[in-house]
Amino acid sequence: MADKYVDKDADGANNGTSQADAWTDIQSANGLNAGDKCWIRRTYNTVLVADFAPTTDGTPSSPIEYIGWPRNSKSINCDWTNGDATVDNVDSNDMDREKHQGRYITGPDGEQYLITQIIDSNTFEIDREYAGATAANQDVTISADEDFADIPADPQNWSADADDLPIIDFNDANLNVFISGDDYFVFKNIEFKDSTDSGGIINFSGGVAQLVQGCLFKQTTENDPCIETDNCLLTIIRSIFEGSGSGSGQDGVGVYGGYLRMRDCALYNLGNHGIISTEAVVYLENVNIGVETGNGDDDISCDAGRFHGRDVHLGANQGDVLLTGTTSDAQVWIENVDKVLGDHKAWYMGGTFEKVAVAGETPNKKVSDNVIKISPNTDYQFIPEWAVEIFCHEFEATTDQKSYKYWLYNDTGDELNDSDADIGAKASIWLELEYVAGYDDTTEYVFEKTYSTETDIADAADADDWDFLSVNNITPAVASKVRIKCFCRHYTASGDIFIDPAVVIS
Repeated sequence: MADKYVDKDADGANNGTSQADAWTDIQSANGLNAGDKCWIRRTYNTVLVADFAPTTDGTPSSPIEYIGWPRNSKSINCDWTNGDATVDNVDSNDMDREKHQGRYITGPDGEQYLITQIIDSNTFEIDREYAGATAANQDVTISADEDFADIPADPQNWSADADDLPIIDFNDANLNVFISGDDYFVFKNIEFKDSTDSGGIINFSGGVAQLVQGCLFKQTTENDPCIETDNCLLTIIRSIFEGSGSGSGQDGVGVYGGYLRMRDCALYNLGNHGIISTEAVVYLENVNIGVETGNGDDDISCDAGRFHGRDVHLGANQGDVLLTGTTSDAQVWIENVDKVLGDHKAWYMGGTFEKVAVAGETPNKKVSDNVIKISPNTDYQFIPEWAVEIFCHEFEATTDQKSYKYWLYNDTGDELNDSDADIGAKASIWLELEYVAGYDDTTEYVFEKTYSTETDIADAADADDWDFLSVNNITPAVASKVRIKCFCRHYTASGDIFIDPAVVIS
């Protein structure tokens, strides 16, 4: 494990072993060993004329890292307005995209925010509306990069350079960074820009546990993705993806199989989608998509994959979520959608379901102030195995016999669970209850599933005409958990189903 260096102006031995002897081109920094850290001077700005395709592997404890020389913290004075994501009147008038975009900042309320967009030299956007009290002329701190405390000796005084990021530019050529089948790679504090390679400015193909942190991605004109990952395990933290606003192939991140986790990121002004995935699992936490500037198409496009999100804000310039698959494998769940605390929404091939306040909806309140609204308004192949799971509740149960009921309001204009259908009580919406039906000891037990039986649930006659789904007379063989799931496979061109999530146990 060794420290290596890249500096375009180095005039020593150019063997990468010290700042004075740094490589002058990133291409020379190929073939690093596990645990090596290649530090890149902030003044480094190169136009590559060939792919940058490292060929060695890191290890879980010793990844290979390419790190733009970390920046120290910086104090600025500016105005913060409660409920506003715009921070202005930066007194130094030096806000700059390369210097400050994608960095954490501590607001006057003492909480951390992310700078997602520089508007001009004294105005910037943060990742969410400011939660503290309005405060003018406040001294606040932009955080140091994560590796600042770990920088090696600095005899050439790289830390005195301006806070710009080193730039790897492909100058609109069909070239990119290509990590193919290589494991444990890290890129930090670098700007990547302008590639016409259809595989993205960076392409991760296969490989395990890649990390992108504190980076900027920019497609100035080209109709191609910023990052594509194919059957890879990729984590992206504190990074910003910007497009030119045009081009049906200009995506922020394309995920084609594998696993992606993104945290504290923003993707905007992409000609196509912010994130597009096929047969992948994607986790998003505190991510803005199409918020700062709208994207050209749906912010999320999901084909036979799963998205799990928390605090994800969708700009929805052209649309929020597009499901393009034909099975229940394409689903998107977001907790605190649009960063509204408590607003939860899911998209599935048949429509959406979400938490809503019952006040203002069609039915009057039954038990709870908030209910689940199912809008099954998209037609697709509704075989029972593709029914969407609306919720899963678990209860600690004794061996006493119990019944479980959920109130349901039918506002579809249709009859639910038509008894004339072959599957009757599973024709539209139903409960599945699983419990321990037989027990001898902790290694000898059996589960049994039983289902609600309600059929011919008519369209509601008025705002108080609630029906219900129930599973009755359940007697566990031992004190244990009872698990109840609600499934829906109904389709209606318009209209909704409401479920009160408060179970009634009797």
